[in-house]
Amino acid sequence: MSMLRRHRWPARLLFVLGGIAIAFGLFYLGLQIAGHFVFVEISSPTMSDDPFNIAYRCAEAAFGSETEFAIRCFGDSFTQGVGASNRDQTYPAHLERFLCARYPRLGVEVINYGLGGNNSSEALASVRSAIDASGKAPTVAVVMIGVNNEWNLHWCSALAEGYAPFPKKLKWLRLLTMFPAEKLATILFLRGKSILGRGTSAREERWMLTFRNGEGKPLVDSADAEARKFIESWLNTDLSRIAAAMRRVGWNLLVAGYHESWANDYLARFATERNLPFCPPPRGGNEWGERGWLSKDGRHPNDRGYAVFAQNIADCLVRFDMIPNENRP
Repeated sequence: MSMLRRHRWPARLLFVLGGIAIAFGLFYLGLQIAGHFVFVEISSPTMSDDPFNIAYRCAEAAFGSETEFAIRCFGDSFTQGVGASNRDQTYPAHLERFLCARYPRLGVEVINYGLGGNNSSEALASVRSAIDASGKAPTVAVVMIGVNNEWNLHWCSALAEGYAPFPKKLKWLRLLTMFPAEKLATILFLRGKSILGRGTSAREERWMLTFRNGEGKPLVDSADAEARKFIESWLNTDLSRIAAAMRRVGWNLLVAGYHESWANDYLARFATERNLPFCPPPRGGNEWGERGWLSKDGRHPNDRGYAVFAQNIADCLVRFDMIPNENRP
């Protein structure tokens, strides 16, 4: 009897290991299928992927020819327009209308390259792609990126090239970069946590309570300090490459801040250190909810919020003298 039991143990072990392998395979397949549908929804919102052409029609009426001035907006969901009722209510669309009304003789086209969830490495890829496909019109690029670097490791240049040490306590997160569905996997596994230990809940009150103390300052502990160093190095490197790529083709770069985000300090410091124009966020970002400028998710602006944001960008373009003088009224 004892000999029979001994022979059964290897078979049972193989059976258990096989069951675990099959379960893992099914789980991974589920991630792939869910990731496909989730990211098709994120990447293909109700708004069109075509460039906004409202002001281009103004250019056509004024000049009967090509675009005289191009503004290209790069970023994440805040640029793409999550929270807006339609594509004409995103900040790039509002910006185009503002400039067309303010400078009727300026043939302007504002193009939206934002995509929800983008981190700085993905924004860099978008910039390079846009440069390859761009025309000859004078170009200003507005870049607002970084808030997703705390959870999205997709195409992370710091991990791929190893120029920044990853936080030791979070090295298990690197395994997620092995999966094509790592964005979704990160969301599922972290359940609202991020590299910086902050919550990624869509609700404003939970977002605030998770990563801010009673004084409204970012929570910093020993683990966060290490994570911050990694993210700052990653963000600075990608932004430096974005700036260099634009400089080579003669694009003027405007770095813009979110209406409220921990990333604003990073973006402002980067712009200051490199003598680049920085557009600070509109005042009172922490009061947008009370003013009714946020969408139902409590984080992204609504139509009114994006209009305020666009007006702020337009004012920065004028303040930094980034509008072609020869085309002004």
